Amino acid sequence: MTPTPAQTAAGYRNLWTKAEIVPARRAAAATAARRILAAKDRYWPVQQATGVPWVVIGALHMRESGLSFAGHLHNGDSLNGYTVRVPKGRPKLGHGPPFGWTESAVDALVLKGLQSVPAWSLERILHECERYNGWGYLGKGNSPYLWSWTSLYTGGKYVRDHVYDPHAIDRQPGVVAILKSLEAAGVVITTVPPQATPPKDAIDRATRKQRTARTAGGAAAAGGGAGEAVQRTGTAPPADAGHAPLDPVLAWSLIGVGAAIAIVATVLIVRRTALIERAWTGAAASRLGRVVLKLTGEV
Repeated sequence: MTPTPAQTAAGYRNLWTKAEIVPARRAAAATAARRILAAKDRYWPVQQATGVPWVVIGALHMRESGLSFAGHLHNGDSLNGYTVRVPKGRPKLGHGPPFGWTESAVDALVLKGLQSVPAWSLERILHECERYNGWGYLGKGNSPYLWSWTSLYTGGKYVRDHVYDPHAIDRQPGVVAILKSLEAAGVVITTVPPQATPPKDAIDRATRKQRTARTAGGAAAAGGGAGEAVQRTGTAPPADAGHAPLDPVLAWSLIGVGAAIAIVATVLIVRRTALIERAWTGAAASRLGRVVLKLTGEV
């Protein structure tokens, strides 16, 4: 079964943290990164057309054709004809060969659905790069497509389509070695997604009951206000009001109850709001919200 980005995220992050470019390959990996940087202007139009970051395009370009602009980004086959290896018969552009590198690259990325990736976190980059090559290494070991030239790859490779050799060694740099070298050169390799925000009325709808309770509490407190006036002035409401004077102790009790209801309702609103915003944004929205969540044992 094909893994989802959510299923692979923690694993990719853990492996990325552990991986180091092997000392014997560091200079070559740095050279590959410099070549990708030098070709940024060639990758930029493809990024604009697909939304795929140019660093990802560069890493795929290294893996598929050794950074040659004479081959398809799909698999490195010559631009003078359609692809022969998997995926065969690409690109589909409405005209025949020869093909331009940019138009073929766009076809390769769209074929894999990469234009629909919402945000390119590190974990998502590694997921999509491995998916681009295929999930054939699952159960066999770390994919050299990602981990070649790092401390997390020791061997095993598909030597041709559908033929795996556990003793073969991948001689190309993997995506991780390339990205780590680019990062060492000062390149930001991820794009930050916009902060998620709740739907416009999400918090309003979720806290409606608590606000109603708070209003009721306020009304109870207001009801005690008449008694407070009696206590303060020593006079009762007019006889035609149809009410007997409130006992001062009862009046203060009503005020206290109303205030307590209002406080509890407010705490519940803050708690619910904090929980909702934490679910949408990953953290409580305010300092007060965080305090309430701590008091209720929910952080």
